[in-house]
Amino acid sequence: PLAATERDLAQKLEELRASHPAAFRDLATLSGQTDAALERAADQLARASSSARSATQHADDRLQQLAHEMNRRRLAHELAQADTLEDRLLANQQAYREIEDQPQQFDSDQLAETTNQTQQLIDELQQAPSLNELAKELTPQKANQILGQCDSIGRAANDADRSNLAGGIRESLEQLSTALAKDMAAQATTLDQQQLASELEQMQNRTDSLKSARQSVQKAFSRQRAIERDAHLDRNQKRKYQSLAEHQANLQKEFGQIIEKNPSGFEEAMGQCQAAQAGMHQAAQSLRSSNPAAPQLANDAAQQLQQLDD
Repeated sequence: PLAATERDLAQKLEELRASHPAAFRDLATLSGQTDAALERAADQLARASSSARSATQHADDRLQQLAHEMNRRRLAHELAQADTLEDRLLANQQAYREIEDQPQQFDSDQLAETTNQTQQLIDELQQAPSLNELAKELTPQKANQILGQCDSIGRAANDADRSNLAGGIRESLEQLSTALAKDMAAQATTLDQQQLASELEQMQNRTDSLKSARQSVQKAFSRQRAIERDAHLDRNQKRKYQSLAEHQANLQKEFGQIIEKNPSGFEEAMGQCQAAQAGMHQAAQSLRSSNPAAPQLANDAAQQLQQLDD
């Protein structure tokens, strides 16, 4: 059931990515790594592998990382939308400032165009998400007041009334701009904090994984050097070769399990890991067959482990 659940999660992630391609744009690498981690966890669970727990944790970490990145991008998108609204608000305010200063210069069509822009802005501002200060300022009563003034300005009896109405709308829009600016500042701070927290968390997880990986490689290197040394000392009699072959095979198996338990620590050096495992396998076969090249092959495997640690 657990393996099936992991595969179901991987399938749902793929379906989500297919149905929302824009949201996953530029996230191909991370979402692909998450898919792979989920599939690997499902495989480990299905085989009841000793690495199932670490594989499941790795998949969970990848999902959390993907969720953090998606949330960060959502905030960035909302901030960009708010920035666009702010620019339009400022332009609309300027239009009313000009009407206020020279009401006689604007005909009914020009007034209608300006007020239509205001009405559209009010509608969009009321629907904008995560804008707390703006929501406090743009109450239903305030929105109705602005829209009522927009309706009245086209029917103003004279230039003085038109100027006063334009001034009132401008002042209301300025208040909305002030509230929006506060929300944008808060969003920018939240975005920076989330980005920093996410990066620090990733760095810490990466550091822990690499530290554990290096410690494992160093222990394997010490054991490999011991096998190479004993093989060299016994190169003439070869009495210990069968026992050394068993030690070598066990080291190869245990090293493979270590990699499975800490995939994130080894993922960028998987090619070198496979080369080291292949070197251990060749050394074990050579020891079993009492091949004179066994000490050198054991030394080659040790050097591959050392390069992996460098």
